[in-house]
Amino acid sequence: MPNKKRLGLFCLLLLLLASACARDPYEQVSTRQRVSIQDASFSPRQWKVPAGKEISFEAQNFSSRDLEFSILTANIEPPLRPQDTEIIWFSTSLPSDQKVQFSFQSPSMPGEYDVLLDSTAASGQEWLGKLVVYSPEVLP
Repeated sequence: MPNKKRLGLFCLLLLLLASACARDPYEQVSTRQRVSIQDASFSPRQWKVPAGKEISFEAQNFSSRDLEFSILTANIEPPLRPQDTEIIWFSTSLPSDQKVQFSFQSPSMPGEYDVLLDSTAASGQEWLGKLVVYSPEVLP
């Protein structure tokens, strides 16, 4: 019997420890964000921001191409077409081999917004990221 009590106590302690270590989903929500771009990828691929706030970004474009950072209000399949310009929330140029700082007002509507880094890219997800916008009421 004592071994069953110890095992039960150990399991309870392990459960409490695991719940204390669980990551807060809002932990990385910030008005200051970064992106690092290489020739074939970028990181991070997702940014968490509060709704309706001024967001400061630092982008380091280490690639050999000029790129465009575009936040879209609807999901699309690259490349952008001329009629897609109406779904661009914000856009700025990212010259090759440069660090660029810029800011924008985040959408006031919480949700997930596509971020496209190469508007001329052929179809595929390699240049798509996500801007996740959280309502201030749910943030700690």
